[in-house]
Amino acid sequence: ARGLPKKQSYFTVLRDAMDIDRLKAPALYFGTTTGQLWIGREGGEQWDCLFDSLPPIHNVKVGVV
Repeated sequence: ARGLPKKQSYFTVLRDAMDIDRLKAPALYFGTTTGQLWIGREGGEQWDCLFDSLPPIHNVKVGVV
């Protein structure tokens, strides 16, 4: 998957820290306990880190405006 670290990388994602939007081409969002917020597109083939220095993320909810 493009965008995710290739080596020596471990994420802890809590059960409520993941959500999917309801668009035609849905994206998956997850937050880590180390404060990163990621978005996955193209069925998980492309990943981008939206934020890298947040407090531990316990819950992610997506809202389409």
